Amino acid sequence: MKPTSYFSLAITFVLTASATIISGSLAHSQEPLFSCDTSSGVPATVVQSPKHGSVKIIEWKTTEFGDKFSPEARCNAVSEKFQQYAVAGTLKYFTTGSVNRQPVICAVASKNAPCNSQSMLYTLRKGTNARTTLKQLLDIRSGSSSSALNETESRIYVDFDKVVEAKAQVDDTSDSSFGSEEAVLLF
Repeated sequence: MKPTSYFSLAITFVLTASATIISGSLAHSQEPLFSCDTSSGVPATVVQSPKHGSVKIIEWKTTEFGDKFSPEARCNAVSEKFQQYAVAGTLKYFTTGSVNRQPVICAVASKNAPCNSQSMLYTLRKGTNARTTLKQLLDIRSGSSSSALNETESRIYVDFDKVVEAKAQVDDTSDSSFGSEEAVLLF
């Protein structure tokens, strides 16, 4: 092979690799990014959505779980779980269940998927009705979004994307943060 052929081959390889890296970065940037934001003084799980910008999903206030699970510790742990489930493609619906006899909220990829320890996002306070709590996720000041809610006799499913969209609309029309426990989930 001639030296110019090697040079052409090397240039083609570099351009192909660069295009692959750039397109991979663009595709990856379309995924939502979750974090725990403490800038307001109350730890909150926030999603940075390519479509809606920064949207508060859950504020963490309860100290009922002790020092090991302070509001900030829960915020960090659950925000990390949100990110893991989003990357895995299983953050399509919220649903409810029970793990170790505690009410829990889970993230699942499809309706009728089980809510168990592998899909659990977070534990609710003892005695909390998980179905009611999940319905409150939709009860935001702009009104509930019935298209996000899908109930069966045994389980409720809430479309994650529709919740983010509804919460983003509330953030856009509101000067202040969510005021009541029902407006944004507070745990």
